[in-house]
Amino acid sequence: MLFTLGQRSIALLLKGYFRQIEVQGSKPINKGPLLIAGNHPNMALDPLLLLGVYQRPLFFLGKSTLFRNPVASWFLRSCHLIPVYRRTDRLPSESNDKTFDEVRHLLEYQNAVAIFPEGTSVGGRTVLKLKTGAARMAFFADEHNNWALGVQIQPIGITYAHFLGWNSGVAIKVGDPIRISDFRELYEQNPASAVHHVTETIELALKQLTVHVEQAELAPLIDATHQLFTRSGRISEVDTQSFTKIAKAVATLAPLYPERAAEFLTRARTLLSLPLSGEVPPWFLASIPLVLIGITLHLIPYEVTRYTATNMSPDKDQLGMYTFFAGTAVFLIWYTLLALTLIILGFGLSTPFALITSAAIGLFTARTLPLWRLLLLTLVLPSSMRALTLLQEELIAEMLAYADQMTNEEKMEQE
Repeated sequence: MLFTLGQRSIALLLKGYFRQIEVQGSKPINKGPLLIAGNHPNMALDPLLLLGVYQRPLFFLGKSTLFRNPVASWFLRSCHLIPVYRRTDRLPSESNDKTFDEVRHLLEYQNAVAIFPEGTSVGGRTVLKLKTGAARMAFFADEHNNWALGVQIQPIGITYAHFLGWNSGVAIKVGDPIRISDFRELYEQNPASAVHHVTETIELALKQLTVHVEQAELAPLIDATHQLFTRSGRISEVDTQSFTKIAKAVATLAPLYPERAAEFLTRARTLLSLPLSGEVPPWFLASIPLVLIGITLHLIPYEVTRYTATNMSPDKDQLGMYTFFAGTAVFLIWYTLLALTLIILGFGLSTPFALITSAAIGLFTARTLPLWRLLLLTLVLPSSMRALTLLQEELIAEMLAYADQMTNEEKMEQE
């Protein structure tokens, strides 16, 4: 009951943190023994997003070093985490035999266990070569139950619009399940070959379910191009199909035109550093009083969150995770103080209503801040904003022209 309440609370917090969360692909399996195999681009946000996708309790594997403190071990266990002993971390007395037994026991009781088979948080858009743990656990459990347990592995790909902060989009693409008993014959003939085959199947699925970038050094250019297209309104942040097309186009063009690619990235970053986001809708003018109230009420916790996350995050790819956790703590403290202030001022039973209204105004303000900045710049520098919009359109047109050129050249070669 407590875990279910926490799971629903996390899903609610994530909906406030991200501007858009879209679950795509196959239907999440909410009954029966299941191993969920996901990519791992953003340390602690990835498992939280999985909690919002599945309508069932989930168990997770976590590195054993987190469990060595007794208090931390108790807390992590209560959060459904199971220690896994990586070769680089384990002590002489530690092994994964207990982990395999525990996972098997959970699957026998029709539970779902989530694992990130890359073995580490990647912090980018490249799916690494997978470890074999997920496949070995699935075979171990099903074989132990005479292949009657019906263990399935469901791949799931997480694609963040960007890693630099909140108020963005994230697409979660669910893959078709892999039924482990289908590989029984191969496993009985050659266990190692069966494990390798299933692991490769999962890896291929994750690459297809995410925006997989083979050349990691091209990720900055791909991300900048994608942000230009989303900011101009041509595609949605959670349109992974279009994102994949952009990634493939950049991966093809950049090696052919390295100097132009470097120039394009510089120009794109300059434009993206400016608050350009289309046109200000007419209704926004009427909402300015609400925005001013929202800024007044939330400027302090917002700035404290930004400062704390920036100083805690070891690298930019993990900034989103630190912003989420820092923001959750800071805003909880802020709203507790706000509630006490309202009670002291005599709001009484109206306090909950005032807090809910304040939170709604704050969320609206956060969602519309880019429009607020755009409005100010449009009023102060109207000609400059028009020029920037034109530059953005020209940059996108240049990219599309190169892509068309490549397409035509490929057609001519085929003919």
